[in-house]
This record gives sequence, structure tokens and C-alpha cells, in this order.
Amino acid sequence: MRGVVLLLAALVLVGCAGVVSSDAGSTTYVAVLAPPVTDPRDVRGIAACDLLTAEQEERIGLDAATEEQIRAGDDRGCEWRSTDGEGVISAVGVQDPPVGLDGLYNVREAYPVFQPGEIDGRPIVRADFVDTDGRDCSIFIGIADDQMIQARAGFAFQPGRGCEIVREMAAAMIANLPPPS
Repeated sequence: MRGVVLLLAALVLVGCAGVVSSDAGSTTYVAVLAPPVTDPRDVRGIAACDLLTAEQEERIGLDAATEEQIRAGDDRGCEWRSTDGEGVISAVGVQDPPVGLDGLYNVREAYPVFQPGEIDGRPIVRADFVDTDGRDCSIFIGIADDQMIQARAGFAFQPGRGCEIVREMAAAMIANLPPPS
């Protein structure tokens, strides 16, 4: 699963084309493909393992004792096992450099499963390399026009369970994020 998450992040970074530089050297982000984020939040500076509260982890069915960073020393990814032992769930925080959903839309042809939608009025995309009837599910959430986070779950024997968990997880993470300062 860790390799899939890292591959997804790399594809998104390669496909990002929404950044424009001005003469003064500043960078301005211009959303061109994805729906705009009307209620932006800011995930910068928040470690992926801190995107959910302990109460939310318990309600969603994540085993807090199994929480670990996806790569040692990199606080942008976090992984848990489900409390029933059947699934692996992960979250990926802000990309560096920041990338919004436009980056994902730019590489949409790479994903046989590409389903735009929304959660709590926020644009999302379910993007997966293989359709597994929702056993495995990755949802990318637009946090701001230049930021997104990812929730991913894999359940080998429970059709639909992966997408159910990540939708619930995405809504919980969104509720925890502060507005931009």
C-alpha cells in the first residue's frame, strides 16, 4: 500500500500545471480543471497522523495502537489497521510543493477509476488504478485550490467497505482543519 500512495503522490506532482509565476517572482495558483474550493482550509504544518482525533479514529474503526508514519521521518503520511483486523487505512497530508485537485485532473487518464464528487460541499475525486468494487478506495479531497489531502483504505474481503471508511474519514479530517490564516 505504501508504494501505491507514493506512486499516486508522484503522479499528482508530475501532472500539476496550475501554478503561474509573476514578474516579481511570487507564485500564484490558478485553478483550471478542478472545481474551485469555496471554503478553503489549511493543512500545512499538520502531520498526517494528527488529521484525526482519537475519538474520530475510534468511531471510524481505526486501531490507534497500529498508527505509524508511512515513511520514517515524513509526517505527510500515516497508516492504521482497522479494529477488525481486515483493512489498512491511510491518510496523506499536504504535498510539498502544495498541489490542489488540478494536479490530479491533469493526470486523470492514468486512473481507470476517476469519479469526481463532493463531501460536505468540498470537491473530491475517487481515483484508483483498479476497480475493486470499493474494497480498495482512494479519495482525494480539495482543501484549498492549491492543497489536497488523500484518504485511502483497503479491505480484501469487504466490497464497498474501503470507500465507506474513506468517505467517513474525509469528512472527519475536513472538520478538523482550520481556515487559512
